Amino acid sequence: MVLIAEYRKLSLGTQKLAGATVIRVTLPKTSLSIPYELKEKTIVHAEVIKFLEDGSFGGQKQIPISPFKLDFILVSANVAFDSLYIDEKSWPLLRDCGILPDRSSLSIRFTSFEKDGTLYEIYPKRDVVV
Repeated sequence: MVLIAEYRKLSLGTQKLAGATVIRVTLPKTSLSIPYELKEKTIVHAEVIKFLEDGSFGGQKQIPISPFKLDFILVSANVAFDSLYIDEKSWPLLRDCGILPDRSSLSIRFTSFEKDGTLYEIYPKRDVVV
């Protein structure tokens, strides 16, 4: 089981972290960093499970893809939301599929994170959708 989030757009963040791109997604703190007591720069593992591309004449079309894994680096953005910056090693996977900021919508399954050298599953008992 996992944490599933749908994003209308990938956005450009305001920070440049070592090992991360400037491209990010956000999550409410209450869905990830607060319940799991995550710290800045935690590595969060995920899978892209659906990709929609904005059409040139409006609307969106689903692009068939096989689910693929990518990593994020967590940053506490403000009091309500966390920013998850795409890891530099993961970016080529998105780019090569044509998944670009401000043009693509994604469904992402956040599956696990690393904390104190241990890998933990996210919501192992059921799917949580935000």
